Amino acid sequence: KNLKRATVVGETTGGGANPGKFVALDSHFGLIVPTGRAISPITHGNWEGTGVEPDVKVNADSALVVARRLALTKLPAGDVDEARKAALQKRLDALH
Repeated sequence: KNLKRATVVGETTGGGANPGKFVALDSHFGLIVPTGRAISPITHGNWEGTGVEPDVKVNADSALVVARRLALTKLPAGDVDEARKAALQKRLDALH
């Protein structure tokens, strides 16, 4: 998200950024020990415990339809092929 390579649609993520390794303590118990830390080159921090805020906030049940609608709205604008534009518009109309 910070690199502006995608539009995140949905709910805030769970906030798991740091990798870890499972360590068995005995035959019944274990724990996960952090083994690293993900660092964003943009924010110089990470999303551990806070999650990633979406660009477009919608509930999880609606996220796929909203993401498709956004994509189908933006794609035709840059396309010069009229037949492809019409096909994309038809798919967009079917989502409403």
